[in-house]
Amino acid sequence: MITNQDIINLEGGLQGVKNLSGIKFAYVVSKNINKVKSEIDSFRESVKPSDAFNEYEKKRAELCELHARKDDKGKSIIKNGEYDIDNRQAFDAQLKVLQEDNKDVLDARQKQIEDFNAFLREESKVEPHKIDVNDVPKDITAGQMSGIELIVTGELK
Repeated sequence: MITNQDIINLEGGLQGVKNLSGIKFAYVVSKNINKVKSEIDSFRESVKPSDAFNEYEKKRAELCELHARKDDKGKSIIKNGEYDIDNRQAFDAQLKVLQEDNKDVLDARQKQIEDFNAFLREESKVEPHKIDVNDVPKDITAGQMSGIELIVTGELK
């Protein structure tokens, strides 16, 4: 069974081999890129945050900026990808109020993510084009082969 997650992974694998040569190989890779692109675009659209969630995120970022320690140029300090919060207690109190005010928005976003994760485990409707292993370019790397193994069939001769 090929899952929707497999299709997402395949897209990355196809992008990694699209410049390899071989007429049969190029044909199959091109067909699959075109086939999975529209499917993946719809996947991305289905998990896109709502305008209400984007507004919440904007307010949360403003709160982070407000409470972040600043460098000597007045710019917020970020450590390990997170704002370095000056007064954690005050920040947490204001964040809690923001979260409570946006509970419905946050719950809807959480459900959207959970539904999307369940969708990724479902069987895909996409039937990728297959290629015989003997038509795969000889200069393919193990990493590249791993990315497209879903579409490679047969035994090496």
